[in-house]
Amino acid sequence: IRYSDKTRSYKVELNDTEIYSQLKEIGFNSQKSYDNDDSIFYKIPNDLKKFFILGLIDGDGYVSVSEGTQKNLVGIVSNNNKMLEAVSTFLCEIFKDKTFVKVINYDYPRIRLSRAKAYKVMTYLYENAPVFLERKFENYKKFTLPASKYNRPYKYLQKLPSGRFF
Repeated sequence: IRYSDKTRSYKVELNDTEIYSQLKEIGFNSQKSYDNDDSIFYKIPNDLKKFFILGLIDGDGYVSVSEGTQKNLVGIVSNNNKMLEAVSTFLCEIFKDKTFVKVINYDYPRIRLSRAKAYKVMTYLYENAPVFLERKFENYKKFTLPASKYNRPYKYLQKLPSGRFF
């Protein structure tokens, strides 16, 4: 493992042929950032997928609190749109909401969560996590659970014919 001050990043080199061949068998390769392939994600047992997602955030993502608004922020940026879609689908299933996580296309495809969603996802991912990047975990510990818009007291509350409240 090598750390670069210039890029503020770590590089891991595996020199064990057995580990290398096992990783290659399930689809890992040295050009992971340029693949558009989700097959690896589906080979991971469901009970371990959250740790894989946490690894994606640690490697290609961010966990922060915005300075101006104090808003929780979490995201993954990747060229691998298929992997992001697989992660999005998995998290939507976990949180039982088809629109909980979406892949957004800016300069690169990304998943971006803020406020309560960021808090919920990171709480889920860090639960029983055996390994994680300490720097990002420290940022997560600064998260606050925003008050739900449905839990705030309202001065005037009226049920509309649609069943929604005004």
